[in-house]
Amino acid sequence: MLIVLSPYKFTEYHFKYYELDVFEKKLNQKFEVHDLSKIINPKIEHIFKLKRHKKVKVFNSIKKWQIHINKINSKYENIDFLNLLQLTDFKSLYLHILLKRYKKKIIQIKSMGQPNLSIEKKTNNLLNIKNNLNKFNFNFLLFHLKMRIIKTLVKFITFSEINYLVCGNLTNFETNLKSKKKICLNYHFHDFSKLNLQEKKRIKNKKRKKIAVFLDCPDPYFDDDYKIFGLNINYDKFIWYRDLNKFLSHIEKIYLCRVIILPHPKVKGLTNPYYNKKYHVNHDPNAVYKLIPRSEVVISINTSTAIGIAAACRKRILCIYNDQIRKLNNSLFERSKFIANKINASYINMNYYEDDELFKPINNKKYQDYIYNYLTSKKILDKKNYEIFNSLLRK
Repeated sequence: MLIVLSPYKFTEYHFKYYELDVFEKKLNQKFEVHDLSKIINPKIEHIFKLKRHKKVKVFNSIKKWQIHINKINSKYENIDFLNLLQLTDFKSLYLHILLKRYKKKIIQIKSMGQPNLSIEKKTNNLLNIKNNLNKFNFNFLLFHLKMRIIKTLVKFITFSEINYLVCGNLTNFETNLKSKKKICLNYHFHDFSKLNLQEKKRIKNKKRKKIAVFLDCPDPYFDDDYKIFGLNINYDKFIWYRDLNKFLSHIEKIYLCRVIILPHPKVKGLTNPYYNKKYHVNHDPNAVYKLIPRSEVVISINTSTAIGIAAACRKRILCIYNDQIRKLNNSLFERSKFIANKINASYINMNYYEDDELFKPINNKKYQDYIYNYLTSKKILDKKNYEIFNSLLRK
């Protein structure tokens, strides 16, 4: 039995993102998803707007979760944990103490699927986020202090073995958990894996109109992840979307194509009234895998991990920002700039730019490096993620 431990509301999107829809058919073991968000992150559940997946088991207390684990332990000889939990509070720390006591196989998926500024440049990401604000923020300081305490305490927990699923050749992640033995296995980043699965279903149609794909972020209309850190960035929504609509309109004009907006997976299915009604908004969970391969250009305002799909499909990438990001969110500005440079994409202020910036040539070597540093490894190109998982679970 494989148990997936989730620290957040596990939605339809997450079920497909982690390829559990594929695992249902291909995995050699049964699995359960344990949603522990009401224990660990009850205050941020509203950030995830989509419905919780119907097959997910939700727990309101650690005691109830322990009772359920004991039942599973008595029924199945082998239990493995896919640990997606983050060390963000003392309850999450206690859950890791329990995991150690169970003495079961621990699996963690590592790598972000994109460059990691804080690791690769050795900067403190939390402090970078705090630099967005020019005033004292008690909630942020409290969160930062709690994180430092937890990182110190977790050093006293030592697992016998942890299996890390690593995407790409570049080690740009932290292993926060101590273990006597660490095993690293190559794994496809989910976007890359799902793109390859989608390739077989794709039907070529030469009569389709040219399109440009815009990968949007949840904010400012919807809540963003910064609230986890106790931060609230006060963007002007009207100005933000006015500038965005104007920029996308120019893209349509200069590329002679139709812009299709892909909302962030957290808010798919929800209406953003600020989009110009002339744009088509596609809420299909698999839209990135269907539309990016046939697009003329891919645009991202927060350097979405989906730009890796664009790289794999050899599509031109435009990473954009605006004056508000530059002024109010230096963390996002620097991270996006870093990622754009890694893939040699144009990094464009949509308030001030030249048309030449919109047609920067693709650097095939940079794209190739990006794919094998952050998305996959040449060693496993002939393997599927479920096959890698099955071999791991048999050990």
